[in-house]
Order: sequence, then structure tokens, then C-alpha cells
Amino acid sequence: MLVTKSVCSTMDGLAMIDTFLYTDEPAMAAGLRELLSGAPDVRLGHHCDNLGALKATLGKIQPDLLLLDVTPEVTVRTIYEVRECAPECRIVLWVRTVTKELAFQAIEHGVRGILRKNATVDNLLKCLRVVAQDGMWLEDGLAPALHDVAAIKLSFREGQLVSLLACGMKNKEAATALGLSEGTVKVYLAKLFKKLGVKDRFELAIHGLRNLADAEGRLQTGLHGEAGEEDAAPAPAPCLRSMVVPRPSSSEFAVNHRYNAA
Repeated sequence: MLVTKSVCSTMDGLAMIDTFLYTDEPAMAAGLRELLSGAPDVRLGHHCDNLGALKATLGKIQPDLLLLDVTPEVTVRTIYEVRECAPECRIVLWVRTVTKELAFQAIEHGVRGILRKNATVDNLLKCLRVVAQDGMWLEDGLAPALHDVAAIKLSFREGQLVSLLACGMKNKEAATALGLSEGTVKVYLAKLFKKLGVKDRFELAIHGLRNLADAEGRLQTGLHGEAGEEDAAPAPAPCLRSMVVPRPSSSEFAVNHRYNAA
């Protein structure tokens, strides 16, 4: 696993880590509560099984750490909203599987740990302790995988357009949804092809799907983006703030770098 802050060798002097669990599986919650009851420095203070009530509850309690079970309803937008209502709360995603794209998008939105559900009890406790100390926890294999991809920032409008293409929209439909002309959409697409190193809108849509899909391969919507000066009035569409694509080879880097840095 990747740990960016070492774990203290002794538990003396460490404050109790108040952990909040979101999961819709009661047995899992009960099992975790029992497990943590034997830890001297970690306790499961609260459990929520309703995603709709999660934000309000977090806003009132303001726990140290949220262990977020990635159920079908959880998206990157969920992470953004949690960060808004509990900005000091550290987030650990509890996942069965995770893609490189989902891992990157989650980290970009403030997640401090990604823990698999088949992790050992020892690793679960280590993860919670490391993240509570402002460290980062990524399991073996995930960190090297993230080094094999390139993260390319998108403007607000670019992010919206990629998201709409990933949803299957044609140029004319995307133009209508964004309040743009079809010609302007084509100009954006030409820039995106160069920026991301893709050949056509089909390849662009495939990369968009991979970045918008959650751990189970479902398409996410409602992602948050930030409008820049070039994008005055954001349209009501989902948006990616960045794209994760395979890292270009050394021969391609010189050509693509100037677009990625733009």
C-alpha cells in the first residue's frame, strides 16, 4: 500500500478517531462496529444507511473520518457534496473493485484513502489511522497503475461536452444541450482530439465513459466542474474536471505536452 505519512509506532497520546460509516448493509455495519470495539484509538461513532440523509447528518456531526461504502448510488458527485458539508472530514472509499479512472477522480475530489473490502483487519485499521493523520492510503497495485496514466485538465465546457458524448449525444444534440452552435462544438472537439491524443469522437466518448463509470461500470452523472473565464454561463449538464488517459509514449510526449499544459 502507499502511505504518505508513517503510522506512529505507539498508540500512546493518539486521540480517538471518530469514524462515520455509510453503508446500506446492516450486517456489515454491525461487524465493523464489533471489530472496532477492540481498537483503543478508533471507534465507530455513527452509521448511516440512507444516502439522502448522509449530507445533513455529516454536517451536524462533523466526524474525523468517513468510511464510504461505494454502493450503486454513490458517485463522484457524492464525494464533492460530502466535502462541501463536512470539509474537515477525511474520506476513505470502501470498494470491492476500483478502476484507475475512478481512483483518480475520487482522489482529485478529496478522497484520502481507497480500501478494498477484502482487506485484512490489520490493513483496515492501518488505513483509518493513516488517513486520520492526514496521510494517503492506496493499496498495492493501485499506486503504480495511477503512474501509468496521464491526468489532463479540462475546461468546464470541455468537461461538459465529453460527458454528453459519453452519454451518446450527437454533435447537434450536445450543441442544443449546451446552448452552443454545432460549429462551436466541432471546434471544441478538434481541440479535445489534440489535447487528449485521440483520433475521433468515438475514442473520445470511450475515454469519457471510462472516466464517468463507477467501480461497477455504471455511468455516473452530475459531476461537478468549475467554470473558467472562457466559460461564462455553465449549462445544466454533468461535467468532468479532468480526464485520465493512458500516458503517452516518449515519442508522443513532446507533441502532446503543449496541449496538456494549455
